[in-house]
Amino acid sequence: MMRLIRPVFYNEFECIADKCSYSCCAGWNISIDSNTAKEYKTFTGEIGEKVKECVVSEDSSTYHIKLDENKRCPFLRENGLCEIVLKKGPEYLSNTCARFPRRFAFYGDVAEISLSSACPAVTEFMFREEQLSFSEDYIEDIVDIDVNDPSNKHTLFGEEIRNFFIDILRLKDFPFWVKQYFAARLSKKIASRYEKRDYDSVRDEMRIYNNLDYLREYSKSVMAIEPNYILKFKFLCGLYKYFGGAHTETLTKYNDVIKNSVSEIDNLTIKELVAIYEKFNAEVYKDIEYAFENSCVNDLFFKFFSDTKEKCTVYEKCMSVFLLHALIKFTMSVYWYANNYNISRNERIDIISILSRKVLHNNGAIIDFCKAQEEEGLFNPSYLFVIIR
Repeated sequence: MMRLIRPVFYNEFECIADKCSYSCCAGWNISIDSNTAKEYKTFTGEIGEKVKECVVSEDSSTYHIKLDENKRCPFLRENGLCEIVLKKGPEYLSNTCARFPRRFAFYGDVAEISLSSACPAVTEFMFREEQLSFSEDYIEDIVDIDVNDPSNKHTLFGEEIRNFFIDILRLKDFPFWVKQYFAARLSKKIASRYEKRDYDSVRDEMRIYNNLDYLREYSKSVMAIEPNYILKFKFLCGLYKYFGGAHTETLTKYNDVIKNSVSEIDNLTIKELVAIYEKFNAEVYKDIEYAFENSCVNDLFFKFFSDTKEKCTVYEKCMSVFLLHALIKFTMSVYWYANNYNISRNERIDIISILSRKVLHNNGAIIDFCKAQEEEGLFNPSYLFVIIR
C-alpha cells in the first residue's frame, strides 16, 4: 500500500477553461510526450498539416509546440479553447496539457499530488481556505519500490522536514514574516547536515524549534530588529526587474501600471516608500495575510520534491518560495499604489498566479538568482530577513 497525500481542496479543483483570466497555452514552452506526438502525426486534413508545422523536435525523442509570434500556442482559439480538443477530443491532450497545474511525485512509499499556484483557479482556493491542509489516504501500489534503496529513507526524511517547515508556517502565534524567518534559519542550519544524511543532528535542531516557549522568546528579539527599507526595496526592485522581462501576456496589464512606478521608486524618499508599504499593510495585506500563508505552504508542498535544472539545498528550496512571496507582496503593493490605492480580489489572484507561473515554472531561475546573491555574500538568513519582513 502507498500513502496518497494531496491538498484537501484537490477534488474540488477543475479547469475553468475559457473563463480563466489567462491561458496556460501562452508565455512558456509546451512540451509534448513522445506517445502523444506519434498520435498527432496520424492526424489528417487541415489539423494534420498544422501539426506537421507546429509540433517540432530537436532530437527525435523530445517534442514541443512551436509558439507563434505572440508566444501563444498555435492551437489556442480566440475563445481560450484548444483546437485539438475541439476537433479530436480531450483524450488527445498531451501529458503536459492534461496534467497542469497538477504535479505528481513518488518517493519512499508515498504518492503525492500537488497543485501549482500558477493557476488562478488554484490561487482562488488560497483565499477561500482559512488555513490550507492536506489529506492522506492509502491506495494500492502504483510504482515499484526498492525498500533497500537508501534514497527512500532520505526522501521520506525530506518529507518529515518539509512537513515541519509547513507546521511552523501555520503557527497562529506569530506574524507570517516571523514564521518565514524561523523556517529560513532552521533550513540554513540543517541544509548541509541533511545532505550528509546526518538525521540525528537534523532532528536535534528541529526539536529546538518544536518549542513554542523558545519561539516566543526568539520572536521578541527578531521583532525588535529595526527594518532596513533601503536594502529591502533595492533588492525587491532588482528581483522584479529580473523576472519582469519574461513574456507573460496578462502581466502586460500590470506592467503598464507598475513599470513607471518601479522607475519612480528610485526618485521616492525612503520615508515615502515606507509610508506606501505601511499603508498597504494596514489597508490590504492584514486582511489577506492568510492567503499569502496558504499560498506559501502550497508552494513549499509543490516545490520541495520538484526537479530543478540543478540540485539545490533545502535552504535554497525554502528561500526560493519565501522570496517569491516577498516579490508578490512587493508587486501587489506597487500596483495598488500606482492604481490609485485600488486592487480588486481578481487582481490579487492574478498577481499571485502570474508571478508564481513566472518563478516556479522558470527552470529554477529564482534558484539561479539566489545563487548569484550568495556569490555576493547576500544569501544568508540575516540579509534575507530584511527582504521577507
